[in-house]
Amino acid sequence: MVREGRIGAREVAEHAGCSVSAVSLVVNGKDTGRISAELRERVLAAVTELGYRPNRSARSLVTGDSGTVCAVLPDPANPFFGDVLAGLGTALGDEHTLALVLPTSGTDYDARTVLRAYSLDPAGVVLISPGEPVLRDLVPRCPTLVVDAPGRTPALPRVDLDTVAAGELISDHLTALGHRGFGYIGPTSDKPTFRTRRRAFLDRVADADVLRTLDLPGWDPLAAAVTMASVLPEWLDSGVTAVVCADDLLAYGVLAALDRLGRGEVAVVGMGDLPFSQLCRPALTSVDFAGRRAGEVAGRSLLSWIGTGERPRRTRVPANLVVRASTRGG
Repeated sequence: MVREGRIGAREVAEHAGCSVSAVSLVVNGKDTGRISAELRERVLAAVTELGYRPNRSARSLVTGDSGTVCAVLPDPANPFFGDVLAGLGTALGDEHTLALVLPTSGTDYDARTVLRAYSLDPAGVVLISPGEPVLRDLVPRCPTLVVDAPGRTPALPRVDLDTVAAGELISDHLTALGHRGFGYIGPTSDKPTFRTRRRAFLDRVADADVLRTLDLPGWDPLAAAVTMASVLPEWLDSGVTAVVCADDLLAYGVLAALDRLGRGEVAVVGMGDLPFSQLCRPALTSVDFAGRRAGEVAGRSLLSWIGTGERPRRTRVPANLVVRASTRGG
């Protein structure tokens, strides 16, 4: 008969006819080679029958694992970060709770946001696309892993997106199509990921006949469309035939501006391969950074670090160019 109130490990042990320590080993997945298979089955049956749920707070006092992993990210409205979070959640499974820590204003976070994450006493922290000041001032207080921060990141394990390959893939694709005049649009940002994307592409097309660049204050597609409608005529008159954007959101604005100008023949390429990129018209050629895969790798690496105490190695997730109609190749 199931007792009223919260069921504890002692009740489970009495029901299964074993010690409390045996119950603890089973529910924490540490019973292999330490108790018999028959006893394990008895404990699991008692857990199911009584509806026992381990007390996470009590467990954390013993294991030092709070059970919470904090993900700090810039803009939750950006679908790319949603992909990273989906992969991270899949890797963490039911064993850890994923808590999101977001900027209190704007679309990026700072050192204070990271401190809020550490104040939750998490088992681990994942910093997604941090800016340079965040990395420079960071003092980790628990296992901390960085996603998408190429370059000289402080001594922290990293999961890198292959932003260098992105520039190479795009430049090779466009030059193979005969383009010799390029425009590049990126955000005004201190983030290592955007500096690397910009440098990787511009270095590859340094000998182009025409090269124009523009930094915009944010990622708003509507604002980008308004700005580009005024900038593009001069670019196109100078010989620009292909426009590369550091993010798909900016590319949507460029496509809208070109449509308004009636210049649909200009090639446009984005980065991030957001879900909407295959639905816009023309469908956008974009670099797939495999955000979900990056999140899964980050989650597994962090769990291993928490469980074993061994720092994971740096990992790079391959990028892939998805060619669609916006470059007349798909």
